[in-house]
Amino acid sequence: GGVVNYIIKKAPADKPIEFTTQQTAGSFGLFNSFNSLGGTSKKWSYYSFIQYKSLIGWRPNSALQQALAFARIEFKPSAKFNVGLEYSLLRNKIQMSRGASDEQFANNAQSSFRSRNWLNSPWNILALTAEYRISQNTKLLLKSALNISGRNLVWRSEDGGPQSPDSINPVTNTYVAREVEHEGFKSITNELRILSNYTIKGVNQTLSAGIRYYQGTMIRQEGGIGSTGSDFDLKLYSGEYPIDLDFSTTNIAPCVENTFHIGNRFSVTPGFRVEYIKSAVEGEKEDEQAGVSLKIN
Repeated sequence: GGVVNYIIKKAPADKPIEFTTQQTAGSFGLFNSFNSLGGTSKKWSYYSFIQYKSLIGWRPNSALQQALAFARIEFKPSAKFNVGLEYSLLRNKIQMSRGASDEQFANNAQSSFRSRNWLNSPWNILALTAEYRISQNTKLLLKSALNISGRNLVWRSEDGGPQSPDSINPVTNTYVAREVEHEGFKSITNELRILSNYTIKGVNQTLSAGIRYYQGTMIRQEGGIGSTGSDFDLKLYSGEYPIDLDFSTTNIAPCVENTFHIGNRFSVTPGFRVEYIKSAVEGEKEDEQAGVSLKIN
Protein backbone atom coordinates (compact mmCIF):
# COMPACT_ATOMS: atom_id res chain seq x y z
CA GLY A 1 0.00 0.00 0.00
CA GLY A 2 0.93 3.63 -0.22
CA VAL A 3 2.21 5.92 2.50
CA VAL A 4 0.81 9.34 3.40
CA ASN A 5 3.23 11.72 5.12
CA TYR A 6 1.16 14.05 7.29
CA ILE A 7 2.92 17.34 8.10
CA ILE A 8 1.35 18.48 11.35
CA LYS A 9 0.69 22.17 11.79
CA LYS A 10 3.06 24.02 14.13
CA ALA A 11 2.19 26.46 16.88
CA PRO A 12 1.30 30.01 15.76
CA ALA A 13 4.37 32.16 16.36
CA ASP A 14 2.60 35.51 16.79
CA LYS A 15 0.05 34.85 19.55
CA PRO A 16 -0.03 33.15 22.99
CA ILE A 17 -3.26 31.28 22.32
CA GLU A 18 -5.23 30.23 19.26
CA PHE A 19 -8.27 27.96 19.25
CA THR A 20 -9.80 26.35 16.16
CA THR A 21 -12.88 24.17 15.91
CA GLN A 22 -14.63 22.44 13.01
CA GLN A 23 -17.82 20.38 13.29
CA THR A 24 -19.10 18.29 10.38
CA ALA A 25 -22.18 16.11 9.94
CA GLY A 26 -23.17 14.02 6.95
CA SER A 27 -25.06 11.04 5.58
CA PHE A 28 -25.04 7.58 7.18
CA GLY A 29 -24.53 8.93 10.68
CA LEU A 30 -21.30 10.80 9.95
CA PHE A 31 -20.11 13.15 12.68
CA ASN A 32 -16.64 14.67 12.72
CA SER A 33 -15.30 17.06 15.36
CA PHE A 34 -11.86 18.72 15.13
CA ASN A 35 -10.53 21.04 17.84
CA SER A 36 -7.04 22.50 18.18
CA LEU A 37 -5.23 24.76 20.66
CA GLY A 38 -1.81 26.34 20.21
CA GLY A 39 0.33 29.36 20.89
CA THR A 40 3.77 30.84 21.60
CA SER A 41 4.97 32.69 24.67
CA LYS A 42 8.58 33.86 24.85
CA LYS A 43 10.78 30.76 24.47
CA TRP A 44 7.93 28.25 24.72
CA SER A 45 5.41 27.09 22.13
CA TYR A 46 2.71 24.43 22.11
CA TYR A 47 0.19 22.88 19.74
CA SER A 48 -2.44 20.20 20.28
CA PHE A 49 -5.54 18.84 18.61
CA ILE A 50 -8.15 16.15 19.05
CA GLN A 51 -10.37 14.75 16.32
CA TYR A 52 -13.35 12.49 16.91
CA LYS A 53 -15.20 10.71 14.11
CA SER A 54 -18.15 8.34 14.09
CA LEU A 55 -20.43 6.91 11.43
CA ILE A 56 -22.86 4.06 10.85
CA GLY A 57 -21.66 3.41 7.31
CA TRP A 58 -23.13 3.07 3.84
CA ARG A 59 -22.97 -0.72 4.05
CA PRO A 60 -24.66 -2.41 7.02
CA ASN A 61 -22.37 -3.57 9.82
CA SER A 62 -19.65 -1.03 8.95
CA ALA A 63 -19.77 1.34 11.91
CA LEU A 64 -16.74 3.35 13.03
CA GLN A 65 -15.71 5.26 16.13
CA GLN A 66 -12.28 6.90 16.15
CA ALA A 67 -10.37 9.42 18.24
CA LEU A 68 -7.06 10.91 17.13
CA ALA A 69 -5.06 13.27 19.34
CA PHE A 70 -1.71 15.03 19.22
CA ALA A 71 0.20 17.32 21.59
CA ARG A 72 3.58 19.01 21.23
CA ILE A 73 5.52 21.40 23.46
CA GLU A 74 8.72 23.08 22.29
CA PHE A 75 11.42 25.07 24.08
CA LYS A 76 13.75 27.36 22.14
CA PRO A 77 16.34 28.89 24.49
CA SER A 78 18.36 30.44 21.63
CA ALA A 79 18.29 30.99 17.90
CA LYS A 80 20.59 27.98 17.46
CA PHE A 81 18.88 25.33 19.60
CA ASN A 82 15.36 24.01 20.18
CA VAL A 83 13.97 20.85 21.74
CA GLY A 84 10.45 19.41 21.61
CA LEU A 85 8.37 16.62 23.08
CA GLU A 86 5.29 15.25 21.32
CA TYR A 87 2.69 12.53 21.83
CA SER A 88 0.36 10.97 19.26
CA LEU A 89 -2.65 8.83 20.16
CA LEU A 90 -5.14 6.77 18.16
CA ARG A 91 -8.14 4.90 19.51
CA ASN A 92 -10.72 3.27 17.27
CA LYS A 93 -13.40 0.60 17.06
CA ILE A 94 -14.34 -0.64 13.60
CA GLN A 95 -17.15 -2.99 12.66
CA MET A 96 -16.24 -4.88 9.48
CA SER A 97 -19.10 -6.00 7.26
CA ARG A 98 -17.33 -8.54 5.01
CA GLY A 99 -18.90 -11.91 4.18
CA ALA A 100 -19.75 -11.32 0.50
CA SER A 101 -18.46 -13.37 -2.41
CA ASP A 102 -17.52 -11.69 -5.70
CA GLU A 103 -20.88 -12.70 -7.18
CA GLN A 104 -22.83 -11.36 -4.20
CA PHE A 105 -20.87 -8.11 -4.32
CA ALA A 106 -21.55 -7.74 -8.06
CA ASN A 107 -25.28 -8.27 -7.49
CA ASN A 108 -25.46 -5.84 -4.57
CA ALA A 109 -22.39 -3.90 -3.45
CA GLN A 110 -24.24 -2.84 -0.30
CA SER A 111 -24.81 -6.42 0.89
CA SER A 112 -23.31 -7.59 4.18
CA PHE A 113 -23.40 -11.07 5.70
CA ARG A 114 -21.27 -10.48 8.78
CA SER A 115 -22.41 -8.55 11.83
CA ARG A 116 -19.94 -9.82 14.46
CA ASN A 117 -16.54 -8.73 13.06
CA TRP A 118 -14.70 -6.07 15.06
CA LEU A 119 -11.24 -4.50 14.95
CA ASN A 120 -9.36 -1.93 16.98
CA SER A 121 -5.80 -0.67 16.75
CA PRO A 122 -4.67 1.50 19.68
CA TRP A 123 -1.50 3.46 18.91
CA ASN A 124 0.74 5.48 21.24
CA ILE A 125 3.84 7.29 20.00
CA LEU A 126 6.06 9.47 22.20
CA ALA A 127 8.80 11.41 20.41
CA LEU A 128 11.66 13.67 21.49
CA THR A 129 13.13 16.01 18.88
CA ALA A 130 16.10 18.36 19.02
CA GLU A 131 17.76 20.65 16.50
CA TYR A 132 21.05 22.49 16.84
CA ARG A 133 22.25 24.93 14.20
CA ILE A 134 26.03 24.59 14.08
CA SER A 135 26.35 27.39 11.55
CA GLN A 136 24.14 29.29 9.15
CA ASN A 137 24.35 26.42 6.64
CA THR A 138 24.72 23.36 8.89
CA LYS A 139 22.39 21.84 11.45
CA LEU A 140 22.28 18.71 13.59
CA LEU A 141 18.97 16.90 14.16
CA LEU A 142 18.01 14.23 16.68
CA LYS A 143 14.75 12.32 16.89
CA SER A 144 13.94 9.56 19.36
CA ALA A 145 10.55 7.82 19.23
CA LEU A 146 8.87 5.25 21.46
CA ASN A 147 6.01 3.25 19.94
CA ILE A 148 3.62 1.14 22.06
CA SER A 149 0.72 -0.01 19.93
CA GLY A 150 -1.48 -2.95 19.01
CA ARG A 151 -4.03 -4.55 16.72
CA ASN A 152 -6.96 -6.60 18.07
CA LEU A 153 -9.51 -8.56 16.09
CA VAL A 154 -12.58 -10.64 16.98
CA TRP A 155 -14.37 -12.09 13.98
CA ARG A 156 -16.21 -14.91 12.33
CA SER A 157 -13.26 -16.29 10.37
CA GLU A 158 -13.50 -16.93 6.65
CA ASP A 159 -13.03 -20.72 6.93
CA GLY A 160 -15.10 -22.10 4.08
CA GLY A 161 -14.95 -18.79 2.22
CA PRO A 162 -17.00 -15.61 2.56
CA GLN A 163 -20.08 -17.42 1.33
CA SER A 164 -20.08 -19.60 4.47
CA PRO A 165 -23.12 -18.32 6.42
CA ASP A 166 -22.84 -16.83 9.88
CA SER A 167 -26.17 -17.97 11.30
CA ILE A 168 -27.55 -19.24 14.60
CA ASN A 169 -27.27 -23.00 15.10
CA PRO A 170 -30.80 -24.32 15.78
CA VAL A 171 -29.39 -27.01 18.11
CA THR A 172 -27.33 -24.72 20.38
CA ASN A 173 -29.39 -21.60 19.67
CA THR A 174 -26.14 -19.63 19.36
CA TYR A 175 -23.70 -18.49 16.71
CA VAL A 176 -20.41 -20.34 16.28
CA ALA A 177 -17.58 -19.06 18.44
CA ARG A 178 -15.58 -16.25 16.89
CA GLU A 179 -11.81 -16.12 16.52
CA VAL A 180 -9.69 -13.68 18.54
CA GLU A 181 -6.37 -12.28 17.35
CA HIS A 182 -3.92 -9.93 19.06
CA GLU A 183 -0.76 -8.21 17.91
CA GLY A 184 1.32 -6.01 20.22
CA PHE A 185 4.10 -3.69 19.06
CA LYS A 186 6.87 -2.07 21.10
CA SER A 187 9.78 -0.26 19.52
CA ILE A 188 12.26 2.55 20.01
CA THR A 189 13.93 4.43 17.17
CA ASN A 190 16.83 6.87 17.47
CA GLU A 191 18.01 8.87 14.49
CA LEU A 192 20.85 11.39 14.38
CA ARG A 193 21.35 13.42 11.18
CA ILE A 194 23.47 16.30 9.96
CA LEU A 195 22.40 18.52 7.07
CA SER A 196 24.78 20.94 5.42
CA ASN A 197 24.28 23.35 2.52
CA TYR A 198 27.27 24.64 0.58
CA THR A 199 28.08 25.99 -2.87
CA ILE A 200 30.24 24.94 -5.81
CA LYS A 201 30.93 27.79 -8.20
CA GLY A 202 27.92 29.64 -6.82
CA VAL A 203 25.50 26.69 -7.17
CA ASN A 204 23.84 25.38 -4.00
CA GLN A 205 24.61 21.78 -2.94
CA THR A 206 23.34 19.70 -0.01
CA LEU A 207 25.09 17.05 2.09
CA SER A 208 23.13 14.76 4.42
CA ALA A 209 24.55 12.09 6.73
CA GLY A 210 23.27 10.18 9.74
CA ILE A 211 22.76 6.98 11.63
CA ARG A 212 19.58 5.19 12.68
CA TYR A 213 19.12 2.66 15.49
CA TYR A 214 15.92 0.64 15.85
CA GLN A 215 14.96 -1.99 18.41
CA GLY A 216 11.48 -3.52 18.21
CA THR A 217 9.37 -6.46 19.33
CA MET A 218 6.04 -7.79 18.14
CA ILE A 219 3.72 -10.35 19.74
CA ARG A 220 1.42 -12.23 17.36
CA GLN A 221 -1.38 -14.33 18.86
CA GLU A 222 -3.93 -15.96 16.58
CA GLY A 223 -6.69 -18.55 16.60
CA GLY A 224 -8.05 -17.91 20.09
CA ILE A 225 -11.60 -19.10 20.77
CA GLY A 226 -13.79 -16.09 21.43
CA SER A 227 -17.42 -15.54 22.35
CA THR A 228 -20.54 -16.62 20.48
CA GLY A 229 -21.96 -13.12 20.88
CA SER A 230 -22.06 -10.16 18.52
CA ASP A 231 -20.49 -7.35 20.55
CA PHE A 232 -16.86 -6.20 20.68
CA ASP A 233 -15.45 -8.85 23.03
CA LEU A 234 -11.73 -9.77 22.92
CA LYS A 235 -11.73 -12.28 25.80
CA LEU A 236 -10.66 -15.88 25.31
CA TYR A 237 -13.37 -18.36 26.29
CA SER A 238 -11.41 -21.60 25.91
CA GLY A 239 -7.72 -22.54 26.09
CA GLU A 240 -4.88 -20.41 24.78
CA TYR A 241 -3.81 -19.03 21.43
CA PRO A 242 -2.78 -21.89 19.08
CA ILE A 243 -0.35 -19.44 17.47
CA ASP A 244 1.69 -17.45 19.98
CA LEU A 245 4.88 -15.94 18.55
CA ASP A 246 7.37 -13.29 19.70
CA PHE A 247 9.33 -11.44 17.01
CA SER A 248 12.30 -9.15 17.64
CA THR A 249 14.33 -6.96 15.31
CA THR A 250 17.47 -4.86 15.71
CA ASN A 251 18.47 -2.48 12.94
CA ILE A 252 21.50 -0.17 12.67
CA ALA A 253 21.86 1.92 9.52
CA PRO A 254 24.47 4.63 8.86
CA CYS A 255 24.03 6.60 5.64
CA VAL A 256 25.38 9.53 3.66
CA GLU A 257 24.18 11.24 0.47
CA ASN A 258 24.87 14.41 -1.44
CA THR A 259 22.69 16.31 -3.88
CA PHE A 260 24.81 17.86 -6.62
CA HIS A 261 22.99 20.55 -8.60
CA ILE A 262 24.26 21.00 -12.12
CA GLY A 263 22.70 24.22 -13.31
CA ASN A 264 19.13 25.11 -12.35
CA ARG A 265 17.31 22.11 -13.85
CA PHE A 266 19.44 19.02 -13.28
CA SER A 267 20.71 17.32 -10.14
CA VAL A 268 22.36 14.02 -9.16
CA THR A 269 22.11 12.46 -5.68
CA PRO A 270 24.58 9.64 -5.01
CA GLY A 271 24.23 7.94 -1.64
CA PHE A 272 25.68 5.16 0.49
CA ARG A 273 23.85 3.22 3.20
CA VAL A 274 24.83 0.18 5.27
CA GLU A 275 22.13 -1.93 6.94
CA TYR A 276 22.65 -4.26 9.89
CA ILE A 277 19.52 -6.28 10.63
CA LYS A 278 19.10 -9.03 13.18
CA SER A 279 15.68 -10.71 13.45
CA ALA A 280 14.51 -13.57 15.66
CA VAL A 281 11.29 -15.41 16.44
CA GLU A 282 10.27 -17.79 19.20
CA GLY A 283 7.04 -19.24 20.50
CA GLU A 284 4.50 -21.92 19.63
CA LYS A 285 2.47 -22.71 16.53
CA GLU A 286 -0.13 -25.43 16.31
CA ASP A 287 0.13 -27.99 13.50
CA GLU A 288 -3.55 -28.64 12.77
CA GLN A 289 -2.95 -31.72 10.62
CA ALA A 290 -0.66 -33.42 13.11
CA GLY A 291 -2.61 -32.19 16.12
CA VAL A 292 0.53 -31.04 17.97
CA SER A 293 2.05 -27.75 19.03
CA LEU A 294 5.42 -26.88 17.50
CA LYS A 295 8.10 -24.95 19.37
CA ILE A 296 9.70 -22.24 17.25
CA ASN A 297 13.05 -20.66 18.05
